[in-house]
Amino acid sequence: MPLRDNPILINHRLRCRQDFFDALTAISYRDCVNPRPAPTNLDGMADLLREARAGKIIASDWGLDDADTSRINGILDDLGITLCR
Repeated sequence: MPLRDNPILINHRLRCRQDFFDALTAISYRDCVNPRPAPTNLDGMADLLREARAGKIIASDWGLDDADTSRINGILDDLGITLCR
């Protein structure tokens, strides 16, 4: 199993799932010359988080609705990633 030790800190305002995907991509690929596009679905989000070897996501301004939060938490739980909000 790969190490999952990279925390991701998101200070952006998150109001919808795409805001979350965009923020994850911007932070995960901030040093890349040609960063990949932001995911558009939960499978793409899972792939990005595996590549980033994320262990924890800290989101300071979480405003996603309960349905999106539940879906995202389901994927994060499967990946063993903690969401702190």
